[in-house]
Order: sequence, then structure tokens, then C-alpha cells
Amino acid sequence: MVLLRYHTGMTEMLHKVRKGHTAQFGFVQWGEALKALGFTVNFGRTGRKIATMTIQAPQGSTITIESNPGYEVPRWIQREKIDLVVLASQYLGLPTPEAERELKKLASRDLNNTGTCPVCLGVFKRARDGGMVHHGFERPGDGEIHGDCFGVGYQPWELEPTGLKLFLELKLQPVVLQLQEDLEDLESGNVKSLFVPSARSFSLKEILRSHPSFDYELDRAIWNCRARLWSSAAHCVRVQERLVTWAPGELPEIKHAKK
Repeated sequence: MVLLRYHTGMTEMLHKVRKGHTAQFGFVQWGEALKALGFTVNFGRTGRKIATMTIQAPQGSTITIESNPGYEVPRWIQREKIDLVVLASQYLGLPTPEAERELKKLASRDLNNTGTCPVCLGVFKRARDGGMVHHGFERPGDGEIHGDCFGVGYQPWELEPTGLKLFLELKLQPVVLQLQEDLEDLESGNVKSLFVPSARSFSLKEILRSHPSFDYELDRAIWNCRARLWSSAAHCVRVQERLVTWAPGELPEIKHAKK
């Protein structure tokens, strides 16, 4: 009977870990939960009172916490890039909350003749030729479609990666090259004028090198260009990693039928 009560309490604690509801956890709750998930935990005591908790992660990193475990433990876990939600879900034999939400969304949809867009990874219907139907667009009320995901018309990700490969070559990489050229121009010192947002409208206004705020605006333009270049280059790397690891998969209607 004692073992049953302990197991029930442990299950409840790990459900809280899985959902991120650990703000009220003290030394004891964190200690028991982490032990169940493969961590080594030792307590330091002053008399009968727990004064410190030393935690060793499965990969070897350690920390000693002296106060406020409800804040310090999650902060250390995040710093060590350990996903407690995944670990707790595996222990309980459940999908992660995020995967659970996705499954609920899929369960409420008609998944017949659907596929995963190779570009945005959304699940949409397929046209007669098997390509992805229109998505990622807006209808502002003028009777026309404005904008579209690049993946429209391409075969779903489960069948081939062509849509994403062309998205990388035709959209992402040209943007990176253009930003590199823009940054070189801005940093060259040969810029004679800049176009900056107007304070009184949504248009751009041109300011010349002789303008008092030119140096400030130039520094801001360089910083913005560097940030956009870093973001675009990182996006390219993520897409390249997806392409390298691509393998044929099951279409949503088949995959979901097994769950």
C-alpha cells in the first residue's frame, strides 16, 4: 500500500513536470522527480532541514542549489538544454503536450488526400496532380488571392523534397547574397544617401550624407542588415539540414490512422 501511494504521488509530480507546472516544487518534489528521470540527487542537511540539493544530470553536468529550487532548477535545466517535458512524457508513456495538441487538431480534420507542405510543414489537401493546394494566402475582399506559400503545387514532403530544394535555391539563397552585397556597400564608406522611414507617414525619405542624423541612420542600417543576414543565413542552414536528412514518409491520413 505504501508503494502504491508513492507511485501515485510520483505520477502526479511527473504530470506536473510534463506540463511545466513546477513553480511550487520544493527540494523534495524536485529531488524525487529528477531521480525518476535518471538524475542523481543528493541533499545536504542542517539538522533535519534540507539546506542544499546537488543534482547530476545523466550527461554528467552538476549543480548545487541552496535556495529557491522552484526557480533555480528549471533555469539550470534550460541552460543545460535538457528537455524535461520529453523525459517526463517518455516516463509516463505519453506524447508531449505539443504533440498531443497536434494530434487533437488532426483528429478533428478530414485527412483524406492531404500531405505536408515541403516548405511551411502545414497539412493541406492535395490537388488532382498530387501537389499542394493554395495556402498561406490572404483574401482582402477584392476577389483575388494575394500571396501564396512557395510550396503550393509541389508534391508533399512525405513523397519528395523538391519544393523545399527549389525554395532554398530560388528564394532563400538569393536573399542571402543580396544582403551580403548590401552590407558590403553600407560598410564601404561610399554611401552618399540613405532611405529611412518617414516619421509622419509609412513612406521612405532620402537623407544625404550632410544630414545631421546620417551617421546614426547608417549605423542602424548596418546593424539591421547584419541581423537580417544572420537570420536568413541561419534559415538556409536549417533548410539544408532538413534536405540532408530527408527520407520518404507516410502521408497524414495513413500516419494518423495508426494512432
